[in-house]
Amino acid sequence: MPTPARRQALSIAVRVVSQAGEPRANVRLVLADAFGQRLTDALTPADGRVLFTPDIAPGSALWLQLPAAGISTAIDPAAPALTITLPGEE
Repeated sequence: MPTPARRQALSIAVRVVSQAGEPRANVRLVLADAFGQRLTDALTPADGRVLFTPDIAPGSALWLQLPAAGISTAIDPAAPALTITLPGEE
């Protein structure tokens, strides 16, 4: 019987800012798998920062989505810190 793949914890730090570099509050972030299935979501607080800490199988693909802005970006597990600049925000 095969041994199940070990899951690993990953810390994904996300910062959402306006084009002027100001933090954006109340932005909905969705962490999704490669098939677009929602794993978890969060609203940014006043400082625009969210930390996701999912347990994932090695080699899993993850995507960060900002539905209201139409943004979807792959997360690189080797560099899991992202700053998202919202288009059209001053």
